[in-house]
Amino acid sequence: MESSKLGNWVSIATNVGVLAGLVFFAFEYRQNSQLIAIERSAYTQVGNNSLLELVIQDPGLIELLGKDKSELTQAEDDRLILLGLRMLLNMENQFDARVASGSSQEEYVSVVRAVYTRPRLNYGTPHAWATFKERRDTAFTRWFEQNVIKP
Repeated sequence: MESSKLGNWVSIATNVGVLAGLVFFAFEYRQNSQLIAIERSAYTQVGNNSLLELVIQDPGLIELLGKDKSELTQAEDDRLILLGLRMLLNMENQFDARVASGSSQEEYVSVVRAVYTRPRLNYGTPHAWATFKERRDTAFTRWFEQNVIKP
């Protein structure tokens, strides 16, 4: 009888330990998810800042963005395509992060559309779109065409 009571107490203690472990795991999982979201946001901000710094450090890019495509030399055209590709890759990373986190795309659409349709300082995104799309058909390229280019 005594060993039966001891066995019951050990069983209860084990179950309480397992329950406490599950609660601790859930807390750690939530905390790690929040840290990952913060890191993703910081990474996105660093990418945006690096593009902005690139344009600020090279005022010639601003002049190129104001030119008509027919006025550009091949070297200038290539510079704008490379700038636009960097911006589009950054946008794609942001899109993928939002899809993975289940975030709403509504606000993101307006931000991306504002960049794409801006006559100057659009980071070459309209200029580089055809080159970007040729690399492969992705969820981002389909989303971009449906929500940004053809709204």
